[in-house]
Amino acid sequence: MAFAHLTGAFALITATLGGLVVLLPGLTLTTALSELATRHLASGAARLSGAFITFLSIVFGVAFGNLFLGVPFHFTPELLPVYDGSFLGLFRPFALATGLLSLAMLVMHGAAFIAMKVEEPVGGRARRVSRGGAVASAAISSAAAPMRW
Repeated sequence: MAFAHLTGAFALITATLGGLVVLLPGLTLTTALSELATRHLASGAARLSGAFITFLSIVFGVAFGNLFLGVPFHFTPELLPVYDGSFLGLFRPFALATGLLSLAMLVMHGAAFIAMKVEEPVGGRARRVSRGGAVASAAISSAAAPMRW
């Protein structure tokens, strides 16, 4: 409330995108390309694939959230779909929350798989990460549920 009083009103989409920027794989992508350029091929390829998977999971979740909300489109006489909205119209708060939920669920699943396959101490860390992913998934889904209506 005090922040809104000092800065004035701002759009909910701006606040939601500000929180999502931290999860974008830009720094990981930059580090991966730097490592590939210095011929550290194994670590560069691992970071590059990690950044790609993070980006893909967020994009998949946002797309799935937009499918839940309904995407404005129509068909041409040739039965080709034409999107009627704007690009920024795809980044509604519910769709962004669904993207975060997708990322949290993938982290939880991957960490649970690692915890089953690996001995201590890595297995213990993976269990903690899996629990964190489960808590994040529950929190995001409960926060996103009222946005649907």
